[in-house]
Amino acid sequence: MPATGHSVTAIFERARSLRAAARRIAPVLACAILLAAARPGVASAPESVSDLFGSIAEELSSGNAPAFLRHFDPVMPGYERLRTDVYALADQGDLASSIDILKSEGDEQRRSVELDWELEITGKDDAGAARIRRQEIDCRLERRGKAWIIVSFEPLDFFAVSRPEPNR
Repeated sequence: MPATGHSVTAIFERARSLRAAARRIAPVLACAILLAAARPGVASAPESVSDLFGSIAEELSSGNAPAFLRHFDPVMPGYERLRTDVYALADQGDLASSIDILKSEGDEQRRSVELDWELEITGKDDAGAARIRRQEIDCRLERRGKAWIIVSFEPLDFFAVSRPEPNR
């Protein structure tokens, strides 16, 4: 038998051994990937809640105060202050908003959500210097028809044009 025949047999045996090992490892690897991707509390956030905060961040970043505010219940406590602050902030300069959902609990009608919200503000008079705000935000959501609406938002002064920085 030529030497190449022995090499081909060895290759087939090695491939068979690798396939068997892959079948044993695949379930463990799949679980490890899922666990690494999941963060506590976030996995329970419905996709529509994630979409809501994605839209909110995008609308604030584009300075679109009316679109941003449509996600808030106009009868929630502090809404008028929120509205005034958001319009003033949007007029002040360029905004970049980033929101991470830290925790989401509740059902398909009501949810409590904790956010890590970062807001970068570059004022028109700041010569390109950006101020960064970052804070954990607590809010409550209610489903109205097919849409989630924010009915509570703390701290409300997060959007105030001049506000003291939170203690860390």
